[in-house]
Amino acid sequence: MPAECDRSIVALHGWIGNYASSYVKRQSTKLPPAIYDRSILFDHFDQHTSKCKICSTALDKLQRRKRNSQIVLAASILLGLRFWPMRLLAVASLGTWRFWSQIEGKFYKGEFKHHQNH
Repeated sequence: MPAECDRSIVALHGWIGNYASSYVKRQSTKLPPAIYDRSILFDHFDQHTSKCKICSTALDKLQRRKRNSQIVLAASILLGLRFWPMRLLAVASLGTWRFWSQIEGKFYKGEFKHHQNH
């Protein structure tokens, strides 16, 4: 028995069977081979990010921000030897660099964990 959310799919299949069966040849359609390698399955960059204009632009901007935080980190470390407030800026820029690095990783690969699917 299908769930409530599956009724539209059942209706679509019924409509195709009744009215469009001459256009759809189910026997000739072959599925691609199954993919069992998790690194290929969850590769976001090749599957989506490289093809999506919005995501690739966002990745470029994020990489620029990451590079800028590295520059600020290097400058604040050098100036931190002489001025102690720059040490606080070094710690803050290190935190932002790590933050951007974590977000950048999500554009390349992801992992779906069923136990965290709430």
